[in-house]
Amino acid sequence: SFRLLLPELLPEYDAVAYIDCDVIVRQDIGKLFETTDLGDNYLGAVFEAPIENQAERFRALGCDPSRYFNSGFLLMNLAQMRADKISEKLLDCVKYNEEWIDVTWETCTLCSWMNDDFLNAAFSSSEQAKIATVTNQNPDNPKDGTEGGNATRDKIFALSIDEAENYFSTDTDRKAYTTDYAHEKGYDHDDRSDYWWLRSPCFNGDGAVRVYYVGNVIQYDNIVNPNYCAVRPAFWLNL
Repeated sequence: SFRLLLPELLPEYDAVAYIDCDVIVRQDIGKLFETTDLGDNYLGAVFEAPIENQAERFRALGCDPSRYFNSGFLLMNLAQMRADKISEKLLDCVKYNEEWIDVTWETCTLCSWMNDDFLNAAFSSSEQAKIATVTNQNPDNPKDGTEGGNATRDKIFALSIDEAENYFSTDTDRKAYTTDYAHEKGYDHDDRSDYWWLRSPCFNGDGAVRVYYVGNVIQYDNIVNPNYCAVRPAFWLNL
């Protein structure tokens, strides 16, 4: 959810109340900050019992329906989220492609996973409506000329080599850290920084570029189906 970006979008605030646009506020919500001590917790939220068809979906995703809360009204501890670098986390550990074969971003299973399974699991329908569908160019590998494939229409995507180098000015800025969930699903290093996928092709068609755990971009010897590389999904918002 793009709520996770609020610590960086609102650096002047230590805590905020997040309220969906369809919520009617009838009292002064400022009192909540006076009476609620978030401590070192990221959120203050209200438990909401899911209806049965929702519960089935949660179980299919490996989630416990009894721990479901209403995400439309939250007290968010931005200071703690910034301290723990929550917006810099690698969310999952997923293969670029399930089979070790020649693929491009257009044809790989990671692309379809991001724009289907991940999109629908991580974002509500109202949030999805605010995510722009963009045309991503997929350039050939700049060193070896391996074909990057056709342009794609994506809501969620992995960065390209150029984007990763332009959006992050140094290797240190490019380092990212796994969530506990991603850590449980794949290998990471002792300091919890890890590899993460870019959508650009490697020097061979059955490989994809990734960011090394120290933050540099690796363009060689990266097969598409290891089980120890994480994802750092990117998207553009309609504001």
